[in-house]
Amino acid sequence: MEKLIQPILRVFDSFMPGYKTYFMMLMGIMMCICQMMGYHAFAPETWALVGMTGGITWKLGIDRHILKNKK
Repeated sequence: MEKLIQPILRVFDSFMPGYKTYFMMLMGIMMCICQMMGYHAFAPETWALVGMTGGITWKLGIDRHILKNKK
């Protein structure tokens, strides 16, 4: 299982470098506006997924800077 997680994280980390966290923030704002205007009601699981993905991308970015400074 560990051999599968490493490549998945590497692909996710290299996709849209430097913009994933901002994209997730924008996605949350757009979802909020859409729901406030009454166009769609998102499930709590959807809100949780957007929040967790934003947190994960933020943490990946912080860890990357820490690893660069250690070398």
